[in-house]
Amino acid sequence: MQTEQPNYALRPYCEEDYQAIAKLIAQTWEFDTFCTPQVAKLLSYVYLDECLVEQNFAQVAICNNQIAGIIMGNSFCDHCALKQDQLRLAHNQEALNSTLEGREVSSFFEQIYKVDDTLLTNTGHQYQGKVELFIVNSAFQGLGLGKKLFASCLDFFKRKKVNDFYIFTDSSCNFGFYDHMGMKCQGHEKLFYQENGEQQCLDMFIYDNSPNHHQGCPEHNILSNSHGSFLKAV
Repeated sequence: MQTEQPNYALRPYCEEDYQAIAKLIAQTWEFDTFCTPQVAKLLSYVYLDECLVEQNFAQVAICNNQIAGIIMGNSFCDHCALKQDQLRLAHNQEALNSTLEGREVSSFFEQIYKVDDTLLTNTGHQYQGKVELFIVNSAFQGLGLGKKLFASCLDFFKRKKVNDFYIFTDSSCNFGFYDHMGMKCQGHEKLFYQENGEQQCLDMFIYDNSPNHHQGCPEHNILSNSHGSFLKAV
């Protein structure tokens, strides 16, 4: 007997999705494993707000009446942040940084952003776009939702004449997905941090789609595809 495949559909993100997406972010990144519930909630708000401020394309996947995934893209030449998103980001950042725990978590993510900046700078390339956020709920993986969402973002970039774009990923993600989608690793950095009193290492990558400057990143092929606490997506 064949297993019945769940029905799913893609549609644009809307404001009513905000809480569900923030919850998905918190669950995917397992914020509650290193934050108190209140700080984890605020962190998910700030993370989502930052993505909303940077994006000009957002598509969600709906499966069994639930949000099963989301992708956000940014065509740099057309980007214009909404005032309401900027104000909400500022409000939630202030709330997150009002406690010592919140400031410590913010400091850790600042380290991540610095590594991202290094990865981008080291490519020596000026890109036209970026995938800002890409998550598929683990309960709905294996259904092809990731490929559908990614294809919708590619269609957006094509309409906007974005010829090259990039995405940040790391060893807590299924980064092999991007290899299968024809993208290339253009850089690799290690981030060392403390978790529960032990030193941990996160391998961080930048992938792009440009055929003109591929140097590749062969060492990423030997890395284990672990499931860490941070930056987990597809």
